[in-house]
Amino acid sequence: MSNLKKIIINENNSIEQCIKKLNANLNKRLPKIIVVVDKNNIVKGTVTDGDIRRGLIKKIELSDYVSKIMKKKPVMIIKGEKNVNLHKYENFNFPIPIVDKDKKILDIYYKSIKFSKNLSNNSIILMAGGFGKRLQPLTNSVPKPMIKIGEKPILEIIINNFKKFGYRKFIISVHYKSEIITKYFSNGDKFNVSIDYINEKKPLGTAGVLKKINRKKISFPIILMNSDVLTNVDFNSLIKFHKENRNELTICTKKYSLKIPYGVVEQHKNKIVQIVEKPNQNFDINAGIYVISKNALNFLNKDSFINMDTFIAQLLKNNKKIGSYPLHEYWLDIGKIDDFKQAKIDIASGIIR
Repeated sequence: MSNLKKIIINENNSIEQCIKKLNANLNKRLPKIIVVVDKNNIVKGTVTDGDIRRGLIKKIELSDYVSKIMKKKPVMIIKGEKNVNLHKYENFNFPIPIVDKDKKILDIYYKSIKFSKNLSNNSIILMAGGFGKRLQPLTNSVPKPMIKIGEKPILEIIINNFKKFGYRKFIISVHYKSEIITKYFSNGDKFNVSIDYINEKKPLGTAGVLKKINRKKISFPIILMNSDVLTNVDFNSLIKFHKENRNELTICTKKYSLKIPYGVVEQHKNKIVQIVEKPNQNFDINAGIYVISKNALNFLNKDSFINMDTFIAQLLKNNKKIGSYPLHEYWLDIGKIDDFKQAKIDIASGIIR
């Protein structure tokens, strides 16, 4: 396999380096696996998307060695071994390293990665009603989701990305300059999808729109997403995670590092313990992507305007299970002019399609 070097990493590399390599491979449709080797190319383990996600949930530091999250006893095919029958591996849903008798990596056995051709009944709700004030003057004449990055509006890029994973049913919540969105997308026929609209006569909030959907016509769980978010996340894996963990609500989160530009004083009972010069603080931020089960909608309060944080608080009050799905994939919230400029660079470079 000519791309073998692109899927192997040394055991002394960091988790962060592994994530970068895996995400680069996903964009190039290479196997969803990284093979961890020592300096002699002897296989020590493998890392998949799920291994990284579980590590992030456990708050493992990205600077730690990749060996901390790798699967140490992976399935391997030993070339030259008697009675090796590759047909028995055809139903495996993950790539398998091919090694020699000393476990030195030679190749990898995998099925070509293709986006799902199976259509999903799950509905996608896209929030496209905001005023986009932080992107003025770009949003003076068009709503933020209709700002073009390259040749296409943000909202079209998002819809096309969902289509790659088999999703065809969309509900778009509109308010500010809604006629521009509805005229461009209409019922979705020319984009080979189905689109319905919820027209917010006045802003309903992030979760308020959920009151307006017809539950009988929707297949749950649903994905609710802000229409100013670009991401390479595998939405099928996200839905699967939500179901397997039996969550009422799953929130996608993203690591965010904030550098404090001052020395931070740590003290105890008015006594200085130490001063940490310009430290980094790390946070898990809300990425604006949610998976919601049908039962969760029963806990929407009666207010006409409801933001997601209020809805989440209501679920927690009623002891409903809310899970976190940490993103390691590409993610960009186009909230400011600088974000828009970055999105143009990323589209042009092929990081996001």
